Amino acid sequence: MNTFIKSIIALSLIFVITGCSSDDDKGTTETVKTFEELTQADIEALESTMSDAILNASNDTGVLWENGKVLLYKTNLGRFGKMKVLNIDPSDNYKLTIEVVTYATDGMIYSSDTFFEVPGTFVVDMDEIVLTSDPDNSDFWWNRAGGDLTRMETRNDFVFVEYNLN
Repeated sequence: MNTFIKSIIALSLIFVITGCSSDDDKGTTETVKTFEELTQADIEALESTMSDAILNASNDTGVLWENGKVLLYKTNLGRFGKMKVLNIDPSDNYKLTIEVVTYATDGMIYSSDTFFEVPGTFVVDMDEIVLTSDPDNSDFWWNRAGGDLTRMETRNDFVFVEYNLN
C-alpha cells in the first residue's frame, strides 16, 4: 500500500508540474526596453495610456521621483519623446535635471539634451527643450507649489505616461 500511495503522489506531482505550463502563457511577456533602447515608435504605441494629470515630484515626505525615473510623452505639437530623471535637488529649489529626447514624426531625433536643468517654477517647451516665458507654447510647468510640494503640471495638450524599467 505504501508503494501505491507513493506512486499516486508522484503522478500527481508530475501532473501539477506539467499542467502549470500552458500555451496561454506564450507571447504574453513584454520585453522592457532601457531608456536608450526606447524609440519613437515604442513611445507612440503607448499614446493611449498617456495622461495630462498633475504629477507630484516631492511633498512633505521628501522627493518622490527616484533618479532613473522615465516619463514618455507627447508634446503640444504632437511629437513623442522620453525623459529620464537624473536628479531633483531639494537644496536648490527642487531643480529638476533630466536627460531628454524628442523625436520628429519620422522617428529621427528632433531635439535632445543629456543634462537639461529645470529650476523650480519654470515652464518648459519639450519640442525645443528650452525654458520658456510663453505659457501658451509650453508643455509643462515645473511648479514649486509651496513648502516641499513640487509638481509637473501639464500644459497645452501635453500628455505623458510613467515607464517602468523593471
